[in-house]
Amino acid sequence: MPPIQLEKTVSAPYKTYLTEADKLRIEEEKTTLEKLRKALDIVITDRMARSKPTLYHQIEPVLRNSTRKSITMSHICKIMYIASNLYTIDAKELRDFGGKVTEAFAIQFTKEWHVPLAGKDLQKRSDILKHGLDSYFNTHKEPDATVPEIKLPRLSLVVDKKDWINNTHLPAGVKALLESHKKISEAEEESKKPKPKPVGSVKDRMAALRARVSLLSEHKYTMID
Repeated sequence: MPPIQLEKTVSAPYKTYLTEADKLRIEEEKTTLEKLRKALDIVITDRMARSKPTLYHQIEPVLRNSTRKSITMSHICKIMYIASNLYTIDAKELRDFGGKVTEAFAIQFTKEWHVPLAGKDLQKRSDILKHGLDSYFNTHKEPDATVPEIKLPRLSLVVDKKDWINNTHLPAGVKALLESHKKISEAEEESKKPKPKPVGSVKDRMAALRARVSLLSEHKYTMID
């Protein structure tokens, strides 16, 4: 029987050219970001005129309606990666009536822009973003190229209780009380743990018990002698 000839598999080379689908996707991304910049400028200007902060979670529906796109915070982060001089983002702490803390993002114009924006300012902002996007995609010719996002500022909303107790200057009595509560909680948790199941049959356990009692008795009499 002649030996079986195995065909050599050749891996396809990585695609380094732009297809029509790639070009359409890139143009779609550029158009979405440009529409978002225009809508966001209008929303921020309106809220500043009414002395209201521009919190992203409050304006997301408006931005989606204006652009007819599923806008998220990541789109704004992309704009700021391309044109860092258009907006600033700050993390804010919000508390409801129950004391629950949530994180929100406040968006503002950078200090170089004065509200209300004049027509030439709006055009300048449009040109900054457009030229930035063109420059980015002219530099990044990869088929899967997309605009990166800036890293959002974050609040430290989760507090480690142990670190808080150690680092906060609490009265000695308060610290002692907290330690007492901790020990009680640990004891309760320990009592909830399942006890180990006895090993062997009842007969085997009784025989082992009798052997231990006998051994103790022998030891006792040895001590008396």
